[in-house]
Amino acid sequence: MENACEDITNVVRSVKLLRIDGYCTTETMGHGDCIRSSWNVGGYEWEICIYPAMRDTDGTRCVAAKLVFLSDTCPSIVRANLSCRLVDLTGARVPLGGSVSWIFNRPWTFCYLVKCSPVALENISPPVRVISTGKLPLSGFLRNDSFTVECTITVLKEDLPAPATTSAKEVSGSGSSPSLQDHLAELLRSGMEADVTFLVSGKSFAAHKLILAARSPVLMAEFFGDMKETSSRCVEI
Repeated sequence: MENACEDITNVVRSVKLLRIDGYCTTETMGHGDCIRSSWNVGGYEWEICIYPAMRDTDGTRCVAAKLVFLSDTCPSIVRANLSCRLVDLTGARVPLGGSVSWIFNRPWTFCYLVKCSPVALENISPPVRVISTGKLPLSGFLRNDSFTVECTITVLKEDLPAPATTSAKEVSGSGSSPSLQDHLAELLRSGMEADVTFLVSGKSFAAHKLILAARSPVLMAEFFGDMKETSSRCVEI
C-alpha cells in the first residue's frame, strides 16, 4: 500500500531572470546604489534591489541583492526567501549564488514597537551576496557587457496572529503607567530627535539610528560599523 503524502505548508514560488546590461556603466555606482525590479508573489508586492557594487564585510565590492516587502497591509507576518544566482544562458557554466530567509512585516512598522520574536521584523532583507566584482569579469558570466541574475522568491503563506500593540493613550486611560514600548511608539510617531530619514518608494519615514541599530545587525553595520553611512541623514531604499 502506498503511503499518502500531504503538503502541510502553503508555499508560493516565483522565478525571474534579471539582465543587467551596460555593466561598465554600473561600475561607477556606489555602495547604496541599486537597480530595482518589482512583482507580485503570493498576493504580496515585492521589490528586488540589485546592487552592482555593494561593499562586503571585508571591504571588497560585490554584486548583491536585497528583497523588499512593499505591501501596505498584511494579515500576519510574512516569511520569505530570496535566492539569487548568476546564470549562463548558454548553459555552459554551473550557476552560482546564495540565498537569505527573512521575516517581513508591513513596511516600516519597526520591530522595536512591538513584542516580537528575537528575529527582527523588517520590510527589507539582509543582502544576498552573488559574486565579487573582481571575479565577475573572469567568471564567464559577463558577456557583451551584461550578466543575468536568476532571482527566486519563495513565500510561505500562513495565518499567524499579528503582534498586538497598545497606544500610550489607551494605557494611560486604563490607570496603569505607560511601558517602554508605549514611549518608543510615541517617540516614533512624534519624530522628536529623529536623526535619519528613509525614502521608500517615494515615501519618507523618520527614525532613530540607535534604536534601529539595537534591533537590526544589518542597520548596526550600516550606521556604526565599517560600512557606516554617517555622512547622510537620508537613506534611500
